[in-house]
Amino acid sequence: MKSEADATPNFPDDWKNLFRTTLIEQQEQDSDLAGFAKYFRFVQNLCTELQLEQTRLSACKKEHTMSVARLDHAITRLQSEINNTDVDINQAQAGLIQLPSELLELREELELTFDLHALQKAEKLLQSGNEKEESINLSKRHVMHEIECARETWHVCMEAVLKGQPATKEQQRAKICLQERIMAQLDRVCIIEKNRVLGFSRDHGPLPVYTKRAELHRLMADHQVVTVTAGTGCGKSTQLPQYIVNDAYTYLLPTDGVSQPALICCTQPRRLAAQRIARRVADEYQTQVGDLVGFRVGKWEQGSNMQSKMISDSTHIEFVTEGLFLNQLTASPGSITRYACITIDEAHERNKETDLLLSHLRNYTQQSGAHLIKIVVMYASIDPARFCEYFGDCPSMHCSGKISEVVDEYWPMLTNSENMHATDVLFKEIVDGQHKDTEGEVLIFFSSSAQILKCVDQINAIARAKG
Repeated sequence: MKSEADATPNFPDDWKNLFRTTLIEQQEQDSDLAGFAKYFRFVQNLCTELQLEQTRLSACKKEHTMSVARLDHAITRLQSEINNTDVDINQAQAGLIQLPSELLELREELELTFDLHALQKAEKLLQSGNEKEESINLSKRHVMHEIECARETWHVCMEAVLKGQPATKEQQRAKICLQERIMAQLDRVCIIEKNRVLGFSRDHGPLPVYTKRAELHRLMADHQVVTVTAGTGCGKSTQLPQYIVNDAYTYLLPTDGVSQPALICCTQPRRLAAQRIARRVADEYQTQVGDLVGFRVGKWEQGSNMQSKMISDSTHIEFVTEGLFLNQLTASPGSITRYACITIDEAHERNKETDLLLSHLRNYTQQSGAHLIKIVVMYASIDPARFCEYFGDCPSMHCSGKISEVVDEYWPMLTNSENMHATDVLFKEIVDGQHKDTEGEVLIFFSSSAQILKCVDQINAIARAKG
């Protein structure tokens, strides 16, 4: 059997060497081709990566361009907002300088016409603007004072909880209730001051007496007795007691180091007026009659369903009839020290109860060592000099103006009965007469409850007859 070596053709040596050389070159060429192919693939991959990188760079450039565009848009929007803010600021400044602009117009009017009335009008307008600003500052102080009181109350509660053992369920519920009461109180105060500044009726704006809140505060801080003359409808009977209660903390000494709301006694000559004003004040004061605001009017006639007393331990403003208050001071003279302030409303009526009450209060203020009580005498139309002299030349505050126009019309009496005259005017001139298409309500004043009840019966009888 022949071996593989024996099977190989017997070439000459030169042919063998040439074959061997050719084979080696072929292997080297194959190796070079493999290396070149490998290098080609490397370059191809590198180009692919470069292309991808270029694509990414293009995307980044595009994103950068979009970012620049978004930034420019944002800058434009911010500039627009800044311009709008400038417009708002300019509008606000225009509102703030409205008063000086009005004064400038009046000044031009004065220079052209040399009218003294224009100068007086300008001075009055400027004074009204300054007074309203001071009153608004008092409203802010009142809100901040209530917030501070709420914070102190809450801190005392939390300190008591932290010092003791782990809170029980009852303590947790009490803490939650306290928190709810604090928040309700702050909400109530904010609503009250908002209504005072903007007006209870947004169409009419704030009551005229609101601009006098700061002046009343200054006078009561410096004097024991203050007289107030104000026209009907300006809000003196309902608003002034509220201002006194809310601002008294700034000039009344706190009891036992704790600032407590002042207790105000407001006298009225008639029972119906005391009840009606108490309900109105309670509504404005965001409370219920008998809670923070109440009344005491004495006993009604037998068979009447009217309540004579609605007060509680939390009452701050108490409306009382003059006769009942005089009986209280006579039976218990020391009870006057319960009050921080006493207001006498409708003093211009000058009935015997009013004069006796004014005399009693003046004698009390002249006693040495007597408990300090602020006294405010309010009237609609009377000579203030006589009252000021009676109380030792005390200061006087005047508030004029009404939220609605008032027109006087006179209808002479054709009968001897005031009740019949009132009902005749009501139906002939108002309900069925020249004012029949006018919307609103009718208010009729009488001097006694008997006349009021009789007039109500007559009105009901005429209304039933008319069907």
